[in-house]
Amino acid sequence: MKIVSICLVTLTFLYYVSADTHSQNATHPDYPGMCYYDDKPYPPGEHIIMKRCEKITCGSNSWVSIHGCIKTASSKPNCKRGDYFGVGMPFPECCLRKYKCTDENGDDYVDLDF
Repeated sequence: MKIVSICLVTLTFLYYVSADTHSQNATHPDYPGMCYYDDKPYPPGEHIIMKRCEKITCGSNSWVSIHGCIKTASSKPNCKRGDYFGVGMPFPECCLRKYKCTDENGDDYVDLDF
C-alpha cells in the first residue's frame, strides 16, 4: 500500500510539472472583480474542478488559469496513446491514460500513465 501511495504522489507531481495550462480573461459586466467562466461567477482565489477534467483557478483582475490534461506520446517504445481510464475521478487523476504497447516478443500489453 505504501508503494502504491508513493507511486501516485510521484505520478501526480510529474503530471503537474508538465500540465497543459493556459490563461484567459474571464470578465463579465454583471460580476466586477470576479471570474466568469462556464456561465458562472467565481471569486478570486477559488479553484473549480470541471467535469471535463480541468482545474480552473480564478486569479486577480478576472483572469482564470485553466489546467487540463496533456497530450503526450508514451516514453516507452512501441506504445500508442489509448483512451482515458480515469474518467469521473478528480483532477488530475482523471487524466490517466491507457497506452497500447507491444513488447519485444510481439505480445500486446496495456500500460497506464499520464
